[in-house]
Amino acid sequence: MLERIIYLQEIVRCGSFTEAAERCNISQSAISQQIRSLERELGVTLFKRKGRSFMLTDAGEYFYRKSAPLLASFDRLVKETRAIEHQDGSLIRIGTIREYLGTELSLAVASFSEKYPDVEMKIIRGNHEELYRSLVNEDVDIVISDQRRAFAQGYINKSLAYRAVYVEVPLHSSLARAERVTREDLANQTMILVAISGEEETEMAYYREIIGFSGDFRFVNNVEDAHLMMLRNRGFLLVEDEKVSDNQKNLVKRIPFYIGKRQMSRHYCVFCKEDNAGYYIEEFMELLKIQFLRSTENDK
Repeated sequence: MLERIIYLQEIVRCGSFTEAAERCNISQSAISQQIRSLERELGVTLFKRKGRSFMLTDAGEYFYRKSAPLLASFDRLVKETRAIEHQDGSLIRIGTIREYLGTELSLAVASFSEKYPDVEMKIIRGNHEELYRSLVNEDVDIVISDQRRAFAQGYINKSLAYRAVYVEVPLHSSLARAERVTREDLANQTMILVAISGEEETEMAYYREIIGFSGDFRFVNNVEDAHLMMLRNRGFLLVEDEKVSDNQKNLVKRIPFYIGKRQMSRHYCVFCKEDNAGYYIEEFMELLKIQFLRSTENDK
């Protein structure tokens, strides 16, 4: 049936049995016979013929539209099957936001590499807008990020975890005495954000409009500089882990950040384009989901 579906697709695209037959390197009578065989197999009429012209029936239109992605899926299946047999040259490009400091990604990479040692992996860090554009332009295969946009059609969107958000400040900060902080408590404070030049307005807009933060901002290029600035009491950071490392216990405090009556959380997800998904990408996404699930269970 697959070959007959290909003929059907070509006939509709060409608008001509004759031209489609030429493109498929068979005779016009042979391609017509193949379509009649397809109609018999399906038990429906696909074309209304009138002389040399034709039009799709309602059933034919439906079958034409629905069979196109099936052919694309089959092509990907063949490509991925061959890639599994010949792993050399395979590469997965993974984009992740700079602020993400969890161990789940590293553990998933280690697990994947043990299973598929010949598949190369490249980690690319950026902010939300950089990674979004990279995914759209297919400069990365997978993006790990907290959700800021509604899930879009044409993409595979997998939920990974919800992570509670904390305000991190130096112990000598006036905020360090609080058991929880709200947006109102931070109204006269400065938030430190990691953003490259040109993306500051986008980051500010998110925290102003979505989070409702009304204070000031300071921008740095990397996470290390952000922590140094926080330790100098030039502002606070938003982090996701309540626990402070042993070498930081005498330096900083992390306080639950509340919006209204609920602690703020970030919804971490992994995204990829549907038409770019394949065996290795889907396998890695599953391994990543497993690591986030284990991490969440360990935190309970």
